[in-house]
Amino acid sequence: MTDNMEETAVVREVRKNGVVIEITKGGGCEHCGMSGMCLGKDHVARHFVPTDRQFQVGDRVHFEVNPVTRVKASLLLFLFPLVMMVAFYAAARYLIGWSENVAILCSFAGLLASGFIIWHIDRLVGDKVVFEIVDGTADEGGNDENPPA
Repeated sequence: MTDNMEETAVVREVRKNGVVIEITKGGGCEHCGMSGMCLGKDHVARHFVPTDRQFQVGDRVHFEVNPVTRVKASLLLFLFPLVMMVAFYAAARYLIGWSENVAILCSFAGLLASGFIIWHIDRLVGDKVVFEIVDGTADEGGNDENPPA
């Protein structure tokens, strides 16, 4: 079984050294924890992708996110909050000597802190996510609703 993490986007702007693609929430986004941060409230995101290939506005392109970036994002989203909860609990319980109930509340504070840290990291490096266009097709007829099979 192959893990196809390709998604489809539409070229919205052509620049000298690349294109701006518009990504809408797709199948791969359903299983990704970053889809809310990556795509925002509108479930649409625009990203500049450097390429030497020739595209026109309205062309559909298949793209993928660098696998290393996906692994880093997964670790950040799923492992980091757990580490923060354990660290805050251990600090409150064993370093400071607070009761277990207070330490548990501190672990939830660690969870909230991890959410803030992840949000801040996303704002700092979110635009640096590396997209790669793997295939492109001309949009025959200009219909964005029905992608070609």
